[in-house]
Amino acid sequence: MDCDLYSSTMYVLKFIDDLVVTGTWILFDDYWCYRGSPLHGQQKAIQEWLNGHERIGLSGYSNFKGFGRAFIVYEK
Repeated sequence: MDCDLYSSTMYVLKFIDDLVVTGTWILFDDYWCYRGSPLHGQQKAIQEWLNGHERIGLSGYSNFKGFGRAFIVYEK
């Protein structure tokens, strides 16, 4: 997901709400920006998105290319 910012990440996450299922991979290219702060950028958007979903969870898989992080979706 090449969204860079909080607002664009939220937009795309809301768009894929009904598309993700167990096993879906989601890659965030700027996950570790903002010095790794969970209060900004993609990390903040991801946390807010997950807080709004009782059926979806993300399992961290690996980091990539410096700032990226890969996750696998699981259904609770």
